[in-house]
Parts: sequence; structure tokens; C-alpha cells
Amino acid sequence: MSTKPQKELFTIGELAKKSGLKVSTLRFYERKGLLPLARRNAANYRLFSGDALSQILFVRRAQSLGFSLAEIRELLGWRQAERDCCAQVRAHAEKTAMEMREKISFLSEMHNSLLSLIRQCPGQGRSTSCPILGAMETSPLP
Repeated sequence: MSTKPQKELFTIGELAKKSGLKVSTLRFYERKGLLPLARRNAANYRLFSGDALSQILFVRRAQSLGFSLAEIRELLGWRQAERDCCAQVRAHAEKTAMEMREKISFLSEMHNSLLSLIRQCPGQGRSTSCPILGAMETSPLP
């Protein structure tokens, strides 16, 4: 008689340990639809499969590449659909890379402006003569 091997199942605590995330983060991912649904055991504990661990690692890697959770949910959908979608994924990645480039440019401008104000500030005196505070009162908004 042959029996089919059981897939390993994890409680949410075990899954947190294996993934390096907090239980609260996993619950958040679950609410956002980033985790496959857990089944419940007789004691009503959530039991997650090894697929859930793989999916969590996918989410973490996608986040490290700059994708938002909404974008990751879409990527997961494409990943699970097993259809021709590589062109869509590439276009999405290109859009995300462009948005990053714009953010980096904006942050670089902010950094340079702040460094300029720091150079102007003697670091002593009254608040009314502080060039940093003065710039915040008079500089136009971006």
C-alpha cells in the first residue's frame, strides 16, 4: 500500500520563524491577499503549506526590488496564472524602474538643497537668524 507524502504544514508562528518576518506582518500579508489561504486544523490553528513560505519569500524579494504591495499582488497573479505574461511583467518592471529613477532624482535635489542650507548655517545664534529655519518659512514649495 503506497501513501502519498504529506506536504509540510506550518503554523503562523513557524512560518514567521522560517521567513524571518513577524506574525503581525504575515497576518497583514494575509489580509492583503499576498498569502495563500490557510486551512484550519481541529484546534482552529491556521496551517500554511510550503507554498506559503515560497510566496512570502517571493513577496520579500519583490519588495526589495522596489515593488509596492499592490504591484506584488499583480505579479503574484501573473506568476500563478502560468500563461504568457513575461512582456507584461517586463513593462511593469520598466515602469517601476522609471519611477525609482524619478524618486532618486527628486531625493538628490532635496539632499543638495539641504546641504546648501547646512553650509549657510553657522550653527549658533538665535532661531530668528537661522538660515535653515528661514528657508523653511520663505522658500517656495516644490
